Amino acid sequence: MYKKYCKGCHGEVLEEFRYKDVNEAVIDAIKSGRMPPWGIDEELSEDDIRELASYIGDWCNLCHKRIETNFTPRELVNAPPNHRFKLEHGNFWCFACHNPENRDTFLLVNGSAIPFNKSPELCRQCHAVIYKDWKMRIHGRWVGNISNPTPDVICVDCHNPHDVNPAFKPITPEKPPEKPPSPPIPISFQYFATAIMAFSLVLMLYSARK
Repeated sequence: MYKKYCKGCHGEVLEEFRYKDVNEAVIDAIKSGRMPPWGIDEELSEDDIRELASYIGDWCNLCHKRIETNFTPRELVNAPPNHRFKLEHGNFWCFACHNPENRDTFLLVNGSAIPFNKSPELCRQCHAVIYKDWKMRIHGRWVGNISNPTPDVICVDCHNPHDVNPAFKPITPEKPPEKPPSPPIPISFQYFATAIMAFSLVLMLYSARK
């Protein structure tokens, strides 16, 4: 798995450097397609996913622990391929969200660090109204039941956090569902209804003559 999806950029990683305790946030990132950033072109088994996650581990710190932190806003022209993007999220720079001391976490304005799978807590700091709608099950997609709903997706599954212009990429709407034809009335019911109407008519005529 590592040789197929990671070695091209990250080079050789020895077997003994694999992580024994697999980070569940990394598992979620692989399953949702957020990791690796260039995607996976096949359906992986649970064992394949855990094997790939064992090589990733603390996947941001794996590189950033070895690199001096640069706090200067700039174009990411010399970054690895998956980091070469134009950041358009207001006037923010990377460390408005990312924790410079631990790249595998986000940093809230109160100084608290949170894991990646808790990113809605980060988004709510600016997007409180949408976050409230999300918590009320109005925004986004939820699964489960009424008494115990769980989010099927979080903010970054639909919204690109690095490029929010436009906030949500236009998509082509699906055709509305067509109204299904009315089911045919059984013949036996038609005969029965006709007989009832005829009998009612005869009864009306008989009553009128009396």
